[in-house]
Amino acid sequence: IITAAISVFVICKLKKCDWRSMIDIMAIGLIIGQIIGRWGNFMNREAFGAETTLPWRMELHTMAGNVMYVHPTFLYESLWNLAGFVGLHFLSKKRIFDGQIALSYVAWYGLGRAWIEGLRTDSLYLFDWTLFDKPIRVSQALSLVMIVVSLAVLLIVGMGLFTLGSEVSMTPIGSHIGAKLTKSRNLPLILGVSLLLGIAVNTVFTTIPADTMGCALNAVCIYYAFYKKRFYALNQITSKG
Repeated sequence: IITAAISVFVICKLKKCDWRSMIDIMAIGLIIGQIIGRWGNFMNREAFGAETTLPWRMELHTMAGNVMYVHPTFLYESLWNLAGFVGLHFLSKKRIFDGQIALSYVAWYGLGRAWIEGLRTDSLYLFDWTLFDKPIRVSQALSLVMIVVSLAVLLIVGMGLFTLGSEVSMTPIGSHIGAKLTKSRNLPLILGVSLLLGIAVNTVFTTIPADTMGCALNAVCIYYAFYKKRFYALNQITSKG
């Protein structure tokens, strides 16, 4: 996601597009992808939480043949993102400035990840640092930074102390961006190379065919969105359905 954000920023600068409007459009698509993508953890039986006796617990079989019941953290995050998507959808109808949707996404996702990460058993820890005699998880620390920074920017811009880009206009920004990107005759070639590279990487480093199929589906969706000029402005989507 970080690499994608950097790539979008660079491309928007090169194509002279408003990157703030672009990330607003992408934030809603991103959270939809995360709603679906977390179910890959269920298929792989990974990234689950600690043992629990709650009614919605997930059953796992260990290598020794034992049965254990754990928190389905993938489900928690999927539902959390679903609620976030609904919230962002309605917020987009009252968007005040460019970048507001993206910042709201960062705050919401960070809040949920900070909570859910505390239930997982496979977390990465921040060196040997501790807080209240407990090790600090990398994802929780990053989530805390995401929450503080995004809420601070939303508050400062909302109070009029700082301007982040321009106010929302009815200019078809998305269509303008899509038209610029689709002018490149090399776009199909770029997408093809990306697809082949993704398949090669997944074939070498994983034995799960679902990853390769997912990569192929992503390439098809990107091709359809950009090359077929299906990339619309956020305010066009929300105001005209």
